[in-house]
Amino acid sequence: MYSYVDNLIGDLETKADILILAGGDHLYWYNNARYDLLDNTLYKDDNQKYMLTRDMSDTYDKDALVTSLDKIRENSDNPLWFDGSRAMKVITNLISHKVDAKYIVPTKINMEEGLKELLILR
Repeated sequence: MYSYVDNLIGDLETKADILILAGGDHLYWYNNARYDLLDNTLYKDDNQKYMLTRDMSDTYDKDALVTSLDKIRENSDNPLWFDGSRAMKVITNLISHKVDAKYIVPTKINMEEGLKELLILR
């Protein structure tokens, strides 16, 4: 599966030390799968409180592929959401490797944050 997704993504020229994941889905995944996250020591933001290393992400992804999806669903208030969630994690983990990210920051930020800021400035 990894090689198939890797081929779909292709080569990425962009490099980054930190991969910031917006939308809240990744944070939801880590919390419901009961995976530990580190406090974000890279910068302070209430919507970006946590981080993990790429090595942690590798470990969690390998574990998620051998853990029963039903077991992970049991921890959730929205069990059906997890049907496509492993693919989401595989894709972002592969991207973290392609851009050489050392850290991954799962966040609660989304487009709404930028819109709120624009409205406040008006």
